[in-house]
Amino acid sequence: MKEKGFLHKLIFFSVAVGLLGCTGYRPVQAKNPLYYYGITSVSVPQFINKSIIPSISGPLTKSIFLVLAQYPGLTVYAGENSNADAILIGVIESKDHREKVFNHGISRHFIDDDSSLKQSIGNRPGFYVNSESAYAVYLRLILIKNPDWQSLALAQSDLSSQLLSSPQIILNESLALQGSYSHALDSNTGPDDGGVTNFTKTKGIYDQSLQSIGQTAADWFRGVVMNAF
Repeated sequence: MKEKGFLHKLIFFSVAVGLLGCTGYRPVQAKNPLYYYGITSVSVPQFINKSIIPSISGPLTKSIFLVLAQYPGLTVYAGENSNADAILIGVIESKDHREKVFNHGISRHFIDDDSSLKQSIGNRPGFYVNSESAYAVYLRLILIKNPDWQSLALAQSDLSSQLLSSPQIILNESLALQGSYSHALDSNTGPDDGGVTNFTKTKGIYDQSLQSIGQTAADWFRGVVMNAF
């Protein structure tokens, strides 16, 4: 009888596995991980940019907002909302001096007689120009439940890193981020040369690097921070 019962269980298990294989396994997005803290709604104001990196606040704010918006049972408000259970403060920081933030020499291009850019430098001897730059920033995220003006002021101050976990401070984490972008180096000897739009092209590549940093922050926030709750 025991062998017969075991055989029935084995057959049932085999059929179940077969059905899963036919229908396919579809992972379901985890439910609101902040529910256990009594948080069902979060407001996400524009992150505060204290760094010297321009235009970085928007991509980082958007990337983290979209991660939170994926969780069922969690309402996410863009901007401050007094009806939300909690607020997520984001602070972007960097070193104070450009030479400590930007590294413009990670890749260089030599312009000489054999270069397509020779006409742009005239009779000057060959020299190196920077063709790729890198930069570094830090993103701090602070989640405050039932925020008051004191906690908000402290979260946005230089003392934010010293905020300790408490029933009110649910999260205080920091992430180092690095981005890089290449420089457009086309000849600009005439109005029809590609070099006329070197600045515009470089800015476009720089903006793409900000989107890439935003994706890196989103992956970290989803995989490391939210999964830890």
